[in-house]
Amino acid sequence: MPSWDEHLRQHGGRLTRADRAAEERALDLAEDDVRVNHLLPADQD
Repeated sequence: MPSWDEHLRQHGGRLTRADRAAEERALDLAEDDVRVNHLLPADQD
């Protein structure tokens, strides 16, 4: 991603209908709670 802000925007609803369906299907198959880890702190610009 060109910026951290752009990366964060992708987490917040910029999914296509097909992307959303694939993500929901993957979450349905998960056995445990899903956790997201970033290699950089969230306050990076």
